[in-house]
Amino acid sequence: MKFQSNRGIFLGIILFSITASTFGQFLVVPPKAEVIVPEVTGMMRAEAEKILTDLGLKVTTAEQEDPDFPDGTVLSQRPAAGKKAAAGDEVLILLSNPRASLRLRVKKRHPGYRSLT
Repeated sequence: MKFQSNRGIFLGIILFSITASTFGQFLVVPPKAEVIVPEVTGMMRAEAEKILTDLGLKVTTAEQEDPDFPDGTVLSQRPAAGKKAAAGDEVLILLSNPRASLRLRVKKRHPGYRSLT
């Protein structure tokens, strides 16, 4: 009696495995939604990140020394505005960092400048 009970469980597991693997072959994963990358150049970091993440895009940042723009201004982006991207794709935004550049500018303009460190 015990042998038949175990045999039924064993057959049930095999039947379930075959059904699950067969069904899995026909399971179709829908493609990611496609979006048009918006123009965020000239915006501040928080606003640009919100716009991009609301569209389902991932945001990566890098900084460039630029004294002509306030700290955190988006100087450029990749991919460019108007390009197509899939939800979950990465957008790189290059942010201004004027403080570091300002330090370098002072050293260049005053040859007698010496660091206090």
